[in-house]
Amino acid sequence: MAKLRNTFDLVLDSSHGWLKVPMAELERLNIVDAISSHSYVRNDVAYLEQDVDMVTFLDARVAEGKPVAKVKEHSRNGQSRIRKYAMFGGDRMITKTNLLTGVEFEQRVDTPRACDPSTELYHSM
Repeated sequence: MAKLRNTFDLVLDSSHGWLKVPMAELERLNIVDAISSHSYVRNDVAYLEQDVDMVTFLDARVAEGKPVAKVKEHSRNGQSRIRKYAMFGGDRMITKTNLLTGVEFEQRVDTPRACDPSTELYHSM
């Protein structure tokens, strides 16, 4: 078994931040499905957004009795290139309800609001 990491990198740009975590670590903790589409993924690394997904990860580590020892911050000027990476779980399907008909349907989690029948925006266009 690989050695458990205790130090993780937090990449900050001018308005947000992401914790860099190997996908294998999310799988080991069984929290992949708990990570939102506000995070990103590139190769085998997840970039967990700092407000919710990073907390989900850190809480899972505490729950197993192996809290993260250190988070190293790395500041970037302007916007980080992380914003151009693939949306985390973008190919996952979710069940929603059509705002007008009340009928449930499935769609990809990364469906834009303008294309999502569960939103007012979709029906106002």
